[in-house]
Amino acid sequence: MQEVVESAETTKFSDTYCQVLQFYAVQMQELDSGHDEAWASMFTEDVVYTSNRMVGEITGREMLRGEAEHEIKRLVLDGVTRRHLVTDLRVELVDEGAIGTSSCVLIIDTAAGKPVVRAIAMMRDELGQSADSWLVRRRTVEYDGRDPDSF
Repeated sequence: MQEVVESAETTKFSDTYCQVLQFYAVQMQELDSGHDEAWASMFTEDVVYTSNRMVGEITGREMLRGEAEHEIKRLVLDGVTRRHLVTDLRVELVDEGAIGTSSCVLIIDTAAGKPVVRAIAMMRDELGQSADSWLVRRRTVEYDGRDPDSF
């Protein structure tokens, strides 16, 4: 049996990893609950959001919030409940107060009691630390095998 050695460095990384896990749990639950303002508040004012299903990029927290609000309204009108499941989280310490993450996101839509996997994507973020939490500075989402016009 291999002995596990605790150090200040591994403890700090473990603490950061737990904080980031909690950050994504809160962020995705805010989005899935239709709280576009709370979700958007977890991004910097000058966030840059890109995806292989979009032409161009979304820049700024307010533009991102508006896109989320529009999508939430569409889902409600269609009678769809959407869930984002973040898995396989990888965290890399960039420097003090900044980290990079990558994770797999499973997007499930449920309508009339029937869940359907809507998409699987890789999400790559640059996070910066604010006074009391992490904030997304940049997010890149790459959908697996998706035609940009089909989502």
